[in-house]
Amino acid sequence: MLKQIYTIILVVICTTCNAQIDLECNGRDLHSIYLACANPLGFYRIDSVDTNPTNPILLSTNFPDSNGGGISINNNLDSLNGPQTMYFVGSSNYLYFFWNGTSWTNTNTYCGGLNAVNIGGTSNYIFNLDAVGNELYRYEGNGNSTLLLSNLNSNMSVIYDVATDNLENFYLFYTNLQKIYSYDPNGMPIDTFTTTGFPTLVHPGFAILGHRMYALANSTPNSVDLYEGIQVGSIINFTFKKHIALRVTDIATCPEAGKPLSNEIIHRQQPFTVYPNPFNNEININFSGSTSITEVLFYDLTSRVILQQSFLNTVSINTEQLAKGIYFYELRNKNVDIKKGKVLKE
Repeated sequence: MLKQIYTIILVVICTTCNAQIDLECNGRDLHSIYLACANPLGFYRIDSVDTNPTNPILLSTNFPDSNGGGISINNNLDSLNGPQTMYFVGSSNYLYFFWNGTSWTNTNTYCGGLNAVNIGGTSNYIFNLDAVGNELYRYEGNGNSTLLLSNLNSNMSVIYDVATDNLENFYLFYTNLQKIYSYDPNGMPIDTFTTTGFPTLVHPGFAILGHRMYALANSTPNSVDLYEGIQVGSIINFTFKKHIALRVTDIATCPEAGKPLSNEIIHRQQPFTVYPNPFNNEININFSGSTSITEVLFYDLTSRVILQQSFLNTVSINTEQLAKGIYFYELRNKNVDIKKGKVLKE
């Protein structure tokens, strides 16, 4: 009886602090986690999770799928209107939705697999895990998700989620093996970590915040326990952090919040920037980590190449001749596609 009373009180407190999904990925949200919850239905945020976690703050009950689903935080991969946004994949329709500031927009694009609703976001990708089909897909906002990895042998023992860092690498947590495996954005293995202190079996999800991991373990049918993982070399030690009286289906953090857990990742991933976006008469590309010539190509909406230039490290490109509108870019290094994205000329 006492436990039931506690749950009701917590929900009342959360609903009185109802806010909106207001992402602040370069401020408050460097210390926050986001939750998608099936009971009670809604999206929540916990602030100061790495110091003194707040109670869950209810952001919205406007849920695209009553059966729950997965969430990630990304650049808007389907529209250039607006800054970073939250994506959602429903567990019954398997379609991507994004938050447009006031409501959810259905992209009508498929997540890849019938169970690939366990998603993790970076600035330019969504990685979605099908833990039943042992497959992982990647979504770039230009059509349905494409298969990236298969034969993962998760056997429903992976934590049922994908975590990401700020260099667009992704991580899979096999709770039965007490292992976390990291991959680069193209699915190439990078590193392996051993975990301690976290329960086995299937759980709602995990995310990276700074150099720490935050993972949720089912406690009762309608509650979870939040664990914090501290990295010591190749070992991540988890300890109990907070009980949450919500039935959580997924967890997410802003892409900027997750630091890479391995120095090897830093060496393998070469940072780049394409700015400003939107642009006017000039666009700049910085690819300072490259040691060889890089080629950039710009395409119009009909996939026609309208601009092409080679450079080493940095380049400023005159774009006065381009008409206003949306363009796709592609960076190539040694004949390998290394990055794709969208920009807007105003």
